[in-house]
Amino acid sequence: MILEPLFSRSVRMRSKVGLSLSPHLHFVDPSLACAALRTQTEDPMDDLGALGLLFESLVIRDLRTYSQEARGEVRFFGSYDDDEIDAIITYGNKRWAACEIKLNPEKAPAAAEDLNRIIRKIDTDHAGKPAFKAVITGFGTCRELDDGVFQIPVGCLGA
Repeated sequence: MILEPLFSRSVRMRSKVGLSLSPHLHFVDPSLACAALRTQTEDPMDDLGALGLLFESLVIRDLRTYSQEARGEVRFFGSYDDDEIDAIITYGNKRWAACEIKLNPEKAPAAAEDLNRIIRKIDTDHAGKPAFKAVITGFGTCRELDDGVFQIPVGCLGA
């Protein structure tokens, strides 16, 4: 019970691209992985890719926790052509938000461009427009990027 599946969100798309339906697995608490691997404080800096995956699990855990209060559900959007949105938060039938997760805030502008590009593929007449779009980062400042995407440091999620 240390892993929890994150299921895909099916939305109708204009293209005939198949959707990825295999769930992603995230740690219920990423610190359990660090404890099991006996990770030392400086070790994660040796493997930033692994640190990024642990950070993504931490953010998914937090998004699930905060969205449950309003009966929201967290999923991901993925297609077989490798387009992916890390977290889709849904509230009811047509209320949803899209979030990319990047540990490094310097990657937020590129992530925002990708997020908007993928959202343009979604049939918003059917799914509705996103209530908000965000790139959640490990640190940095909270700010609005281009095209209505917000950069939100993980520490601001519970604020």
